[in-house]
This record gives sequence, C-alpha cells and structure tokens, in this order.
Amino acid sequence: MDAFFEARWHGFTTAYPVTLDAKKQGTGFLVAGQKELKSCVGGGLYTYKGSLLPSKFEAQYTSRYDFGTFQLTPAP
Repeated sequence: MDAFFEARWHGFTTAYPVTLDAKKQGTGFLVAGQKELKSCVGGGLYTYKGSLLPSKFEAQYTSRYDFGTFQLTPAP
C-alpha cells in the first residue's frame, strides 16, 4: 500500500511517499513501514505502525529526533 505524507513544522514542509505493509484484520488493516528521510532538519529513519479502518486512519511514527501520531477521518 502506498501512502504520501506531508508534514509542516517550524516553518519547514516535508513531503514524501512511503510504502506500508498492510495485513487484513477484521474490517480494516494493520499497517507498518519505514522510510529514510534525507534532510538536514529532522532527517533519519522513520518507522510507522497503525491501523486503517473504514472510519479512520491512525498511525504512530518514531525517529531518532521525533515521534507523533497521524489521525485522519473521511470528510463528511
């Protein structure tokens, strides 16, 4: 499964594609992947783990210098 993430923080914007492995679970999928970002600010290996359900996408990411959560829901 291919995904495209865009992050904005401290005046910087980073956008990059990521390939996520997806495993069917119930009505959704468990997803995981990693991406080496080449950047002088916030670069390094990022790992992702989360779930994709009909009602939302939620994933946690971690790297050497940063961590957080993506949360997306469908538009009404």
